[in-house]
Amino acid sequence: MSYTWNSLSTPAWNEELESIVRGVPQGAFPVESWRTAQVLPGSWWIVRDAAGQAVACATMDTVWGDGEVMVLVDGAQARSGAGAFAMDQLRTEAQARGLSYLRGQVPAVHPETSGVIRWLTACGFSNGSSDGEYYCRVRAIRAAA
Repeated sequence: MSYTWNSLSTPAWNEELESIVRGVPQGAFPVESWRTAQVLPGSWWIVRDAAGQAVACATMDTVWGDGEVMVLVDGAQARSGAGAFAMDQLRTEAQARGLSYLRGQVPAVHPETSGVIRWLTACGFSNGSSDGEYYCRVRAIRAAA
């Protein structure tokens, strides 16, 4: 399946984002705070399939030189490759910004925690220093001279 990566120039909650998260388990992500925000934090993208349908979204916020990321896939599109496409695009975005790592958090209340962790591992992420935190290096760290 082919996908397109579409930046939200002014990240604000919209019907496409709502359609993607409709099936997200309550409490798994801060959806309620996103719905009421005037502007969403960080950078946001929509992943569309070949027919132009929004099938996933991704966000990245830069914190201390790392990209804090999140990928949400429409439940009907699970295991379609849309999430992996989004993660690859996030990696490219992070490299372009000169970031060192992508970091993600798997909420303990997520009903598919083990599946998400397996997916993150397949995407090149490793377990971080705190419970539920995962990271992936996106550029080499230069040694001090």
